[in-house]
Amino acid sequence: MKKILNILLILLLAIMVMAVARDLIIKNVIEKAVLMATGMKMDIGQLKVSVPKTSISIRDMVISNPEGFSDKIMLNMPEVYVDYELLPLLKKEVHLRELRINLKEFTIVRGIDGKTNLEQVRGLKDRKNKPGKEKRAGGLSNLNIDSLSLKIGKVVY
Repeated sequence: MKKILNILLILLLAIMVMAVARDLIIKNVIEKAVLMATGMKMDIGQLKVSVPKTSISIRDMVISNPEGFSDKIMLNMPEVYVDYELLPLLKKEVHLRELRINLKEFTIVRGIDGKTNLEQVRGLKDRKNKPGKEKRAGGLSNLNIDSLSLKIGKVVY
């Protein structure tokens, strides 16, 4: 009996470690993916992904400007919260029950070369030249948002 109790305790501990590690792994993957895709460093203070509740919560997200800009921070978002439905994703649709975005600061600046920090985002030029109305293969076909809360603090150009 004692052996079974020890095995259950170890199993419970392993599940708890995996639950905590999952959020840290996802957070690191997102930060590295943004750096690779855009060339801009992203720092996330806290990320919580809840599969049973189908929600994602991001706290203290900061995107830094590319090299060569005097301002260090391009985007400061204290909160991003998404409550989504899982089944529509299987049909390549997105249904968000709730979306909360708190944008504290967004700064667009020109560098010495005359280009803005947005123009320095890797891959943005490729998307700018393509027509926006075309549906991409494998892309989403529908987006529904039931409740949207958008708080914008300061936008500087």
